[in-house]
Amino acid sequence: MFKFFSISGMALSVFLMMTAGAYANEIISVQSAACSQGKKDCTRIMFTMKEPPKFSVFKSKDDGTEYKVVLHDISDPSRKTGPISIKSSSVIANVIINRTPKGTSDQVHYFFPLKKSVVPRVNKSGNSFWVDFPHQDSMSPASAAQSSRDPGAAGTGENSASKRNESGKPGSQKPGERGTVTDTRKPAVSGNEIEKLDRKEAERRLAEKREAEKKEAERILAEKREAERKEAERKLAEKREAERKEAERKEAERILAEKREAEKRTAEKKEAERLLAEKQAAERKEAERILAEKREAERKEAERILAGKREAEKKDNHPAGKNNEGGTPSRNSRNSKDVRDIRELENELFADLNSEGDNQAPTESLEKRLAAPEPPKPTAYKRKSSATCTVVVDPGHGGKDPGAIGVGNVQEKAVTLGISRSLVAYLNSDPLLEGKLTRNRDIFIELGRRSQIARNNKANFLISIHADSALNSQAQGASVLVLNRDRANRENSKSVQNTDNTKMLAGLGEFLKAHNDPLLQQVAVDMASNTSRSDGNDLAKEILGSMGRIATLHKSVPINRSLAVLKAPDIPSLLIETGYLSNPDEASLLATGKYQRTIAHAIYLGIKNFVYKNKDTLRCGVAAQSEPRAPARSNKPASSGGKPAAPEKTVIYVVKKGDTLSKIAQDHKVSPQHLKQLNGLTKNQVNAGQRLKVPKKK
Repeated sequence: MFKFFSISGMALSVFLMMTAGAYANEIISVQSAACSQGKKDCTRIMFTMKEPPKFSVFKSKDDGTEYKVVLHDISDPSRKTGPISIKSSSVIANVIINRTPKGTSDQVHYFFPLKKSVVPRVNKSGNSFWVDFPHQDSMSPASAAQSSRDPGAAGTGENSASKRNESGKPGSQKPGERGTVTDTRKPAVSGNEIEKLDRKEAERRLAEKREAEKKEAERILAEKREAERKEAERKLAEKREAERKEAERKEAERILAEKREAEKRTAEKKEAERLLAEKQAAERKEAERILAEKREAERKEAERILAGKREAEKKDNHPAGKNNEGGTPSRNSRNSKDVRDIRELENELFADLNSEGDNQAPTESLEKRLAAPEPPKPTAYKRKSSATCTVVVDPGHGGKDPGAIGVGNVQEKAVTLGISRSLVAYLNSDPLLEGKLTRNRDIFIELGRRSQIARNNKANFLISIHADSALNSQAQGASVLVLNRDRANRENSKSVQNTDNTKMLAGLGEFLKAHNDPLLQQVAVDMASNTSRSDGNDLAKEILGSMGRIATLHKSVPINRSLAVLKAPDIPSLLIETGYLSNPDEASLLATGKYQRTIAHAIYLGIKNFVYKNKDTLRCGVAAQSEPRAPARSNKPASSGGKPAAPEKTVIYVVKKGDTLSKIAQDHKVSPQHLKQLNGLTKNQVNAGQRLKVPKKK
């Protein structure tokens, strides 16, 4: 039956046996086994090390009932080697192990309490040594007495105690030789040895004291440093907490200030909106009042003029009032005609003022429309070629005729002049377009003169700029008006009957003067008029499409009207209503230079789109003005069949870089003289971008 024991420790007392070496060792195993010494049984404790062991074996109690085995220079004293199994019949009562005794960090102590006093024997071999504990006392009473009398006689009889001590030292015993155990009972210890042991004990105690003081000092220092660290951490935490609270306070103040500022801005905005609404309502009422007064005055004036007209007609019909023997109309007749023309224009302009517009979508707010981005500025003026399309822009009204007066006393004549000036600037920035004004200042021009100014400038297009007004202040949006067929037919008949066609119709007038056939004249004027009206209608659609991207449209298609300013049969003519001055929002917009430039840029883009799409078929420049827009009779002799030769078909050729007149003539199989005659050229020089008529290839 075996016993299992736990590990404990105690202090060293006397060193008996040591092994040599300065290296750290390692315990492999500690085991117990039965053994015999002669005829006596014993218990063997076997120690196995990794390297040759350094150890001491000595008696730890004076009565010989306890022995201690000390292992020195152990690399890992805390390493466990397992329990030591002891039989109940063994003289060993218990095993106590102290792996790290106080003051000895590299030792392991094994205590063996005995059931009775015996003397163990020690043997060593290689990396192992063992201690045999006999079950009976190995010394006879006589031997014990002798040993007490003679310290050098203690032992087993094989060797003296001193020899056993020497053989127990590392390196003094060969492998396989038996070790010795020093009996440390008092009779076996000399005075020098006791003095030496006392000195070592004193040194050990002093070392232990110093080690304890050192550890205590280190403990106190560690505690002090730990306290300082904790205090520093506490102060840092308090500082950070204070900073966090301060930041939270500042953030709360900032949020509160922003909230108050937002509330203030909201209140100011509401107040501004209220004031603006009141102002707009007042302006709308004032505009309606002024417009009503203007309408009433116009009605009364129309009635007065109508009464005068009737009175004049009565006088003209009365024999005594006929003073036009030479065919010259009376002064009253001429005045009535002028008044009729003016009233005709006004009636046509305001025919649809109160009608419902095409665009029923909600209108953007005035603030958003005012905040729209600025249109691009016109680029620098570029040199124009002879094939440039000329656009004459006519600012409506002017001088003594202010036109419509809108909310805030916005006058139509000022709005139209601002838009027209910007439109001409955009046109002159384009290499294929050129813009001119019928008036560039606040003057009045009669309606009949506006078309003549355009014709004098060899205009390809006439654009008249206006602004609407209506009794209904909600009416809004832009429109484009073109000449209707009935008015065109009437004007065409007048043109044929007019004897001064050369001055009125430029190139077409020359054609009418050269051909006295009334039927041919009427056909030529009608064809020119139809072409102009067709081009004007297509141009109006392009302008409406462009303006619809930046403004509200009152009508999304061109409106046909009988307007005097549009009556020229040889020039495509348009009248553009840019908005309603009777509408407070549109009046506010049209009064600003930014919105005037925006409208002008949109109109310019519409004109540009139309011209660039049709640049190969449009008759722009000098060549376009030199011939009528009607088929002319050929000057070539008639063919043998008696039928006149068909007119030569031509197409437009744009001169490229490096082209010459000779090269172009050669490419189209004609002579340079024929090209010059076809295009009215006096020189052989042509420029890149110039548009020439060339015979159409078959």
